[in-house]
Amino acid sequence: MSNSLSFKGMGSVFAFTFKQNAGTKVYKAVTAVVGLIIIAAIVAINVYTASDHSTEVKKILVCDSTGLEGASKDIIKEFMSQANENYENTDVELIDKGKDKIIEAVTDDTKAVGVLIEKEEEKFVFTAFWNDEGEIGEDDANEVAGYISNYYSQVKIANANLTPEQLAVVMTPIMVSESKIGDDTSMTKQIINMVAPLLFSFVMYFMLLIYGQTISKLVIAEKTSKLMEYILTSTRSNSLMAGKILAMSCAAILQVFVWVVCVGVGLVAGDYAGKAVNPDYQNVIVNLIKTIKNEAHGALTIWAMVLAFLVFVIGFVFFAVLAGLVASFVQKAETLSQAMMVFQYTVIIGFFIAYFGIALEKKSLITLSYYLPICSPFSLPANIIIGSATPIKIAVSTGILLVSCVVLVIATARVYKGMVLYNGAKITPKVIGKAFLGKI
Repeated sequence: MSNSLSFKGMGSVFAFTFKQNAGTKVYKAVTAVVGLIIIAAIVAINVYTASDHSTEVKKILVCDSTGLEGASKDIIKEFMSQANENYENTDVELIDKGKDKIIEAVTDDTKAVGVLIEKEEEKFVFTAFWNDEGEIGEDDANEVAGYISNYYSQVKIANANLTPEQLAVVMTPIMVSESKIGDDTSMTKQIINMVAPLLFSFVMYFMLLIYGQTISKLVIAEKTSKLMEYILTSTRSNSLMAGKILAMSCAAILQVFVWVVCVGVGLVAGDYAGKAVNPDYQNVIVNLIKTIKNEAHGALTIWAMVLAFLVFVIGFVFFAVLAGLVASFVQKAETLSQAMMVFQYTVIIGFFIAYFGIALEKKSLITLSYYLPICSPFSLPANIIIGSATPIKIAVSTGILLVSCVVLVIATARVYKGMVLYNGAKITPKVIGKAFLGKI
């Protein structure tokens, strides 16, 4: 193998750089502290959700000035109890003395909410009143007014004097759905087909924004050092770049992986804690995962998750090398942030192509996102997990991504070595071309 393609010595560079970053007390402390915060936050959310959240509203006053007939306090109470069990012990009172009476009542009773129903031109207006000095807040008052307005939607229909047949037509709900021949049309499959790719895209996107700058700083760390000449004479530039970037990528992925495991631990611990507080508590996320495994065939299998993780890692390394390539052109550390805008724009473009392809269900954009290296790290891993990517697409897309990584590493090494030796005052397209060709 020629020197230009040799990666001899990469292992030593990798081991040294990985230990230098992942072996520090700061790295370990940040990883551990953030992990514990994640677990504690998820457990706390589950305990709070499982706890009894009885409403502070003990009385509801309803004043209807519209002239509609058929409203009953007993029916209103039953309607609200069915809509939200927290209102089972809340009293309902119908009054006919208008706004002043409601204001007087809620002023004296800090646990009462008044709802005034008026007709203005061609619309009904529901106004909620509450005493802000008590424990009732705006959300409580709006919730009560919302339930009362839903009930009066039925009262309006009853006042229209429709025949039973007409009433049945009016009350029949309308649903819109679509069905593609040959597709799995189950609601669970449709949900995960939409949510999973977007979730993975956001994780990759924020990882690149967080770690991209760190990787670029690592690449130019020795540029201003007098040891650079010694480093380049003792270690090939390919090995230097590949070892440093892979080491930092592994440190970043390891950190995020620990946090993902902490999310899983938090979900399990939170589920147990929630059930300890309330035996009838059901964790929505845990139930969703069980539903996906039971109904979405081919999704969340062990092999799919392992393969998706590997593709995710390759995709992250691709962007890490791209960050290194951009940083290789930088001659002064103070201009790094400005140069990294190129990297950030590339990440954003790749993210949005994959995002809009999924969100808009555009097959052309989804197909493009599979095979374009700046997009596939955002779209392919999730589609592997949910079982919507075929083996051929996975193989071709992963192959393109791997080849792109190798090509970028070689290009980054050449640019890095060339720009270290370059003493020109200005970087021109001609200089960039020579750097890529290794002629500087």
